[in-house]
Amino acid sequence: MTKAEKLVSTSYEQVNKGIYVWGARGQDVSAMTATKRVKWITEREESMKTTAATIANNIKRDIALYNQRVKANVNPILAFDCSGFVYWVQNAIGLGYGRRSAQLIYDNQCKHITESELTAGDLVFHFDGKKIVHVGIYVGDGLVNECKGRDVGVVTTDYRNARKDKNYWNRWGRFKKIPDPPKPKPEHYVYVKGGNVYVRKGGSTAYKAIGIAHKGETYPCLGTADTGWYHIEFKGKDGYISNRADLTELR
Repeated sequence: MTKAEKLVSTSYEQVNKGIYVWGARGQDVSAMTATKRVKWITEREESMKTTAATIANNIKRDIALYNQRVKANVNPILAFDCSGFVYWVQNAIGLGYGRRSAQLIYDNQCKHITESELTAGDLVFHFDGKKIVHVGIYVGDGLVNECKGRDVGVVTTDYRNARKDKNYWNRWGRFKKIPDPPKPKPEHYVYVKGGNVYVRKGGSTAYKAIGIAHKGETYPCLGTADTGWYHIEFKGKDGYISNRADLTELR
C-alpha cells in the first residue's frame, strides 16, 4: 500500500466517530472523567478568543456531539479540529510532520498542485480571500474526509455539493513526502507534419507562444480545446498546437 493509500484508509477510521473541538489533534476525550472533559473542552474553545456567547454555544455543541457518539457506542472518541485531523492522520502513517494550522500545512508541508492534478491522498483547502481557513483529505471518487464542524465532526462529504458554495475547495496540495502518482500513458500522440509549428498557452493564435514543435516530433495528446487545437504535453508543460491537417496529425 502506498503512502497516499494509507493516508486515505487511515482517514476513514475516524469518519462518523471523531468530534470537533477547536485546537484538538486527536485527544481521547472518552478516557477523561466528565468533569475533566468539560474543563478540557472549555479551555480549548476559550483559546479561540471569540465572544463569550459563541464560546458557550460551541462548548454546548461539542458536548452534544460527544453524547451522540456515546449513544452510538463509539469507543474511543477522539477530538480534532480540521488541521488537527489531518495532523493525526499523517502522524498515524509516519509522515512525521508537526502540528500546524491549515495555512501552515498548505505553506510548509505541501507541494502546491492544480485541481486537475488532484488524486486520492491529496489535500484540499478553502482560501477565504485572506487566508487558508479549512483543510480536508481528498479520498477519490469526488469525496473528501474532513473534520467539518462541531455538529458533525469527522465526515465524508461530496467534493462539490456538500456546501452551498460548490467551489468551496479552491486550493490543492500534496504532502511533500508523498511522491507524485505515475502519469497515465496517453492514448494518442500528436505528430508534427509540417515545418516548425508554434506551441501556445491556449488553443488559438491569440495566445502567447511557449515554444516551437519541429517536423517529425511527437507529443502526448492530453485532449482538445474548444477550438479543436490539440492540448499537448510540451517539455513538461501544458501547451496547445494547431490541428490544421497540413501541420499536425493525431496518432
